[in-house]
Amino acid sequence: MVEEDVSGAKPVDERGLGRLLRRVEVGDSVGIIAYKLSRFGRGALETLQAVERIKSAGGRLVTVEDGVDSAKPGGRLLLTVLAGLAEEELEQRRAGWASARRQALERGVHVGPTPIGYRRRRDGRLEEDERAAPFIAAAFSMRGQGESWGAIARYLAENTVLPLQRKGRRSVAWSRTGVMGLIRSRVYRGELWDGDELVCKNAHTPIVTESQWQFAQRGGKGITYVKDGSIAAQGVLTSIVYCAGCGSRLSLTGSTNRQGERIASYFCRIHHAASGDCPAPAVASTRTLDPYVEGLLLEALADVNSTLIKAHEIGARIQQAAERVKATEEELDSFLAAQLASVLGPERYRAEVERRQTHVRAAQLDLSEALTDNLVLGQAGSRTPEQLVADWNTMTMKEKRAVVRAYIDRITLTKADPKRRRWQPIGERVQIVWAAAPAPSRE
Repeated sequence: MVEEDVSGAKPVDERGLGRLLRRVEVGDSVGIIAYKLSRFGRGALETLQAVERIKSAGGRLVTVEDGVDSAKPGGRLLLTVLAGLAEEELEQRRAGWASARRQALERGVHVGPTPIGYRRRRDGRLEEDERAAPFIAAAFSMRGQGESWGAIARYLAENTVLPLQRKGRRSVAWSRTGVMGLIRSRVYRGELWDGDELVCKNAHTPIVTESQWQFAQRGGKGITYVKDGSIAAQGVLTSIVYCAGCGSRLSLTGSTNRQGERIASYFCRIHHAASGDCPAPAVASTRTLDPYVEGLLLEALADVNSTLIKAHEIGARIQQAAERVKATEEELDSFLAAQLASVLGPERYRAEVERRQTHVRAAQLDLSEALTDNLVLGQAGSRTPEQLVADWNTMTMKEKRAVVRAYIDRITLTKADPKRRRWQPIGERVQIVWAAAPAPSRE
């Protein structure tokens, strides 16, 4: 039998070889002839076990290229040696491939099938597919608003944004698993990963922003909060504090003071499987960090000139963006319907179409970002900034967390100066990334 595109490292019973072994064991065949032992199997142990199954059944294995016959004297020894060499060759190839893959990722080259929404350039890097990218961005926005996987699949199919055909794929239709894989892929943030490790952050133009990607992962369910009464419930800034030393998110732990009180602290776990040990692990008590950040937030909310996002600004932006999407799509449709290719010439006609497509995509991206920002503010309730300041001391921990996450994207904490430690002002160790007001609309 002939079996193509199947690795010799795959388990015996998952290949056609398993059927041949069973034929020998039931007496339908007297043995197996293989072109080469490395084609018979790559794992030394499994190869020898398969040979033993043939021998126990009274059969024989012959490999033509190697000149080995298990029934001849010395055949068993030679098979053992060749099986070890085949396994070593496989390990070397795997190591070479892993090294080549890593080097390609570091250069910004995407390894694997081209993701839908992108095209592959001659240098292997990705560039946006102007037609499909807006629909991919819209799919992320839909998931962030709580749309089901099936609804997103139908939306993409209706707009003829389908998985690319490739060998081994039976259908180009979207499946639930396929849509889940698309939404969870970090490639749409412009990043390239090797397993759990970020290799190249700005490898290509992102189709969605970090906040759009994060909200799509939540599927419209909002932020999962810890239960009140636990150590983790003491942290207002839970999940948005990161270590400056290694970039990892800080965890919460508890300790007991002299009065018997349980106090929570943010801390870096130091040992990280993906990035190794942290060179400067940061630690801070919730009683120190939280009041400092809360004070800055309330000060910003009370400032009428603050650049923080305001609910009425987002509402107006959604309306304006929706109107722009409608207007740009109508302009593109009208231009295509006019059939001006013969009048303008192919080059100019193509340029005019691409210009209008760019306007449509920019408008759709504006709308998607506005909807995402609206979802963020929805976590903070319907209070105005002035009301938030006035009600802060009476708000629950859950309400405070929602407000913090609506107005702060990220907090980075550095390790305390060993010579100053607790006497070092917390403000010297903290960097806050605020959720700024929306930028002017793209033209």
